[in-house]
Amino acid sequence: MADLFQQLEAEYCPPIDSALFSAIVSDYDLTNPEAAIDARATLDALKATATEEEATGFDASGSGAQHEDYTPGHAASMPETSGSVSRETDMTSLSNGLSSVDLDSEGSPDRGEYDFEACDQDTKVSILKEIFPSLSEYTISHTLAHHDSKWKPAFDDLLNQVYFEEDGKIDGKDKVSAKGIDAFSEENVMKRGRKGKKRGKNLKTIDDVRSSSLPTESRPSTNQWQTAKGDVDFISDRANIPTQVVLSLYNQENRSVPRTISAILKTFLSEDSTSEEPEVQVEASLLGQDYPGLAPEYLVALIKLTQPSSTAARELAKALTTKPTTHETGSRIIIPQYAPVRISENDDYTPRSSFETDTSTVDFGSASASTAQLRAARSAAMEQARAAYRKSRSDRLMGGAAGYYSQVGRDHGAALHQSQAAVANAIVAAQSSAFEIDLHGVTVENAVRIARQRTNAWWTGLGENKVNGRVGAAERASGFRIITGVGRHSAGGKGVLGPAVKKGLEQDGWRLEVNSGAITVKGKSRAY
Repeated sequence: MADLFQQLEAEYCPPIDSALFSAIVSDYDLTNPEAAIDARATLDALKATATEEEATGFDASGSGAQHEDYTPGHAASMPETSGSVSRETDMTSLSNGLSSVDLDSEGSPDRGEYDFEACDQDTKVSILKEIFPSLSEYTISHTLAHHDSKWKPAFDDLLNQVYFEEDGKIDGKDKVSAKGIDAFSEENVMKRGRKGKKRGKNLKTIDDVRSSSLPTESRPSTNQWQTAKGDVDFISDRANIPTQVVLSLYNQENRSVPRTISAILKTFLSEDSTSEEPEVQVEASLLGQDYPGLAPEYLVALIKLTQPSSTAARELAKALTTKPTTHETGSRIIIPQYAPVRISENDDYTPRSSFETDTSTVDFGSASASTAQLRAARSAAMEQARAAYRKSRSDRLMGGAAGYYSQVGRDHGAALHQSQAAVANAIVAAQSSAFEIDLHGVTVENAVRIARQRTNAWWTGLGENKVNGRVGAAERASGFRIITGVGRHSAGGKGVLGPAVKKGLEQDGWRLEVNSGAITVKGKSRAY
């Protein structure tokens, strides 16, 4: 049986693989002549199929490494190479303008590197630009020049740059590592004491970024140069102005983003001589609805400066109206100085609310008439704006009229709000005293505002009596009374004025005593 097995193996291997041959023959009993005949029939069929595949050059491994000229003898003599094999890759972005790479065993071990080295500088830059699309052309050219136009070291350097650029982002944000002298600042090191020693003694500083391989949360960067670069790029990209021009204005305005944008708009308004188009007016009016504090000429300048991007105009408007959370570098911090208080022993101080003075200067009748006129003017302007907007769908020139009347309506609305507040002040002051106010006849919004202001005025008027023990005990005990009513005339018979005033005073930290239709303020809570 062993002789027959070796005879069959020598006859059918190759082209049949040895492992496949052993698996097939093991299914037959070679001592049985009929089984041996069946095994030969199966092996003959497999051999014919293998011979046909070998003739077509089919490679079952899928590597495609062999050629028609491939011979087993050559493969045995050179096991690590495929002699005289010409191959073309599917990466057309790399093969444009290049001949196919010939991997010859007699040549250099890395013939592809030699071919790239033979290219000129511009060809290398264009190829590397296709390989590394995330890197700028300047970075690629600078890296090639740094390595004397050598392909391999420049390619390795660019690979490292791409790796660190992708690895240096956490949750979509750039992670800037401390470099130079900044790496030795106190916020980049931590203190660790030796075990068994007294706290605070023999402490050593260790760079926690270098000593730990675990991912740690990056601290907010306070690099002023990086902040300034981000501000300048933000303005330059959206205003379509060169970076150097923005940087000059940014330094002149003490590195303040709102002041820099304002300076750019002023310069643009002084140089712009073009007429205002209806489309610009419509866009400016829509922008003014979101940012009513900006002047109309600033709105028009923002639209013209950032055309055709309305998103850039809104981002600049938001930056222009946003108050910075910290002081800009170089800006002066004004420290107020107050005149010393002079207290005369002969002067008797009587607390008096500021609303008592306002009552003499406010004419209730004229204020009410002014409120009615402003309300009518606002309604008329808004109606004209709506009519002009409907017409602007067929006539583009009406878009400017819609924006104009909309701005007029907002101006009347702001004036109406101030007039209503003045009328509410006059109503409350006419029916109140220094230690009691009556909020009947005013809206909930004005009632909460007046209650807060009058309570603060009462507490300030107590002077030293609010903390002077038994001297001011009587005044503190009587408190400040606020009459809100029980709400019989409200919708559903449930009062809304009292709960709103109570909530507003509690937010300010006042101690309250709530009664039916009235609230008495007893002073500040201990937490405040």
